[in-house]
Amino acid sequence: MADTTLSVATLNVHHSRPTLEVRADVRKLITRGADVICLQEMTGHNEAISGLPTGWVAYMAPLTIGEPGGRQSTPIVYNTAVVRTVGAGFRHVSDPQPVELGSGGRDVTEKTITWIRVVHRTTNQPIVVLNLHAVSSVESGGRPELERPLRLAVFADMMTVLSAMVGRRVRHGQLVLVCGDLNVNYKFDSQVRDARFPYAVFEQLGVRASYRTLGMPDVGTKDNRLIDYVGHTVSRSIAPTSQAILSGYGSDHTPLIVTYNLAVA
Repeated sequence: MADTTLSVATLNVHHSRPTLEVRADVRKLITRGADVICLQEMTGHNEAISGLPTGWVAYMAPLTIGEPGGRQSTPIVYNTAVVRTVGAGFRHVSDPQPVELGSGGRDVTEKTITWIRVVHRTTNQPIVVLNLHAVSSVESGGRPELERPLRLAVFADMMTVLSAMVGRRVRHGQLVLVCGDLNVNYKFDSQVRDARFPYAVFEQLGVRASYRTLGMPDVGTKDNRLIDYVGHTVSRSIAPTSQAILSGYGSDHTPLIVTYNLAVA
């Protein structure tokens, strides 16, 4: 029987690590069985996604001389034996700017959302994968850090762009996977449900984080916090069947991998 599954992983690699270590983590995720890998904090690590195994392709947003490098921080790596590419690109969210002191300092790089549009080879399902890295230090215990309004504004900009991207693709009948480091702890966000944060935004968009469907793991993706997500638009054509937070990687985040079963289109 043909394989109707798709496994999707997300990992914030930590920008200051050696490129060789980042490359090793990417290859480890490939060996683990991921078909699509969304990476964050990859600016300056282009070589880590060059020379991939046969059939593997990386999409990284192009960088023009004089432009900020934030858009290259969220590439998507995927196995062309499992999916065929229909398109790829990125959407600008916000410019580099000074913000309140928080994780990463007082400045935020350019924020973008990277996307690829693919067709699953076995089921012929069209799927759009979105990869994003939201600004940090915006949430505590599921509640917004109101003393950091500039950071919250950058976060809100990303949720606005995300909402537009998901909504347009759903109207065109495409399945959407939303992946990345959202820097809001799902454990508390699912209880507080502040309108600015992912749980409530996902609810409006018809997106379900894997944690909502498959349950919250006992461990976090960064320390004890569940801030890295893989989610899907609700449809009879897609169902998450398993998730795992993996160990043995060198970043301060641990990768999340989610496997979906797809209906034949």
